[in-house]
Amino acid sequence: MTKKAPATATSGHRPSSCIRGLLLVLAIVLLAANLRPALTSVAPLIGQIRTDTGISNAVAGLLTGLPLLAFAVLSPIAPLLARRFGMERVLLTSLLVLAVGILLRSAGVVAALFLGTAILGAAIAVGNVLLPSLVKREFPERTGLMTSTYTTALAVSAAIAAGASFPIAHQLGSIGWRGSLALWALLALVAAVAWFPQIRNADPANTSTETSRGVTGLWSSVLAWQVTLFMGLQALRYYAVLTWLPEILQ
Repeated sequence: MTKKAPATATSGHRPSSCIRGLLLVLAIVLLAANLRPALTSVAPLIGQIRTDTGISNAVAGLLTGLPLLAFAVLSPIAPLLARRFGMERVLLTSLLVLAVGILLRSAGVVAALFLGTAILGAAIAVGNVLLPSLVKREFPERTGLMTSTYTTALAVSAAIAAGASFPIAHQLGSIGWRGSLALWALLALVAAVAWFPQIRNADPANTSTETSRGVTGLWSSVLAWQVTLFMGLQALRYYAVLTWLPEILQ
């Protein structure tokens, strides 16, 4: 009798652990799927936005430039927030803030257009920084598999948003560019729902992101500056093409 009890507990524990693992994978994939559509959906509509609001080409470029500035400002802060409040809570909050930013961007006023863009950029910056750390913490033996899984979700969602935003604006009841951009808030809310169980299952001890362990002399590192230059140039190319290629093709 005494020997069967632990076996029963173990057999009951394994299915629940498997379910929690699957829910976590789903939450990670949905989070990754929200890290680019709010940006890539703008590019095919940039001409309509410029015509409707009366802004110049230079100002229109800020619609993709503001999120990058938010990345630069908030990326160092995201690990501090994770250590203070827990990674799961911060990621859930970032999804809710992302939904708010997307809806605010589509409110109709030019000021709201740029304020919402800055807010959604801040939310995406948090996800960009914390998601790799979460994968390393939760899947230490499957980091490569999980990284490829969420980056695939990120890339596919970015492509779908870029390809679908223009047809949605003109063929889905003529909702216009505001309605087309606002629809992506639904994806953020769905992902937020998937993250609620992770708040309950979070381990209070897992609050460290371990992002700066053993790193010294970063500002004087030649390799660090080389990597920064490389990443900066490839990001410049990516976002320049992302912003203007759809407009050029049209």
